[in-house]
Amino acid sequence: RIASSKEGREWMLGQGAAMQAFLTAYSKTTVMDSGIYSFAGKAADATFKYSGLDFSTQVSQMAMHDVMQQILGDMSVNKLTPHEKIEFDNWRNHFGITESEWASMLKTAQVVPGLPGVRLAPDLIPDAALRQKLSVAMHETVGYGVLEPSESTKAHLTFYTKAGTKNGEVIRSIAQYKSYPMTVMTKVLS
Repeated sequence: RIASSKEGREWMLGQGAAMQAFLTAYSKTTVMDSGIYSFAGKAADATFKYSGLDFSTQVSQMAMHDVMQQILGDMSVNKLTPHEKIEFDNWRNHFGITESEWASMLKTAQVVPGLPGVRLAPDLIPDAALRQKLSVAMHETVGYGVLEPSESTKAHLTFYTKAGTKNGEVIRSIAQYKSYPMTVMTKVLS
């Protein structure tokens, strides 16, 4: 019933982003920062850290955010072709950003000293609701370019077992490198 109205879909989108943020923060504070942080988790962290995958993922995400800020900022100066406008409108509508909200966002685009071009970044927008919408849209879009599993995907892979327990450790040892294919299936192929 909620999904049948535009306001309901926007609310659900916000709730989904909020839930992923909550799950991420919860898992980091209750599992990773406590004494029960698992051997499998430590092994995965070491593998990703020392292989350079962690660093390259972070660099890729920062680069994509930077490029996205510049592309969105350029839209405040340059007109889109009809085909680009259709694709952009689909993207904007997917994240529940109306044309009037987008026009308000574009007004905040500016030249940032030391960076090329005009930028549109969430931290440049004074309205908290618009800042949140753009932040979620950018974060989720970058999430498709640099695939990382969500907390719900990780929970599915570990069958909701608790880290530090015998069953939880066995399942985490098996599942720790399976998150990428699962993420591809849930984000890209769905």
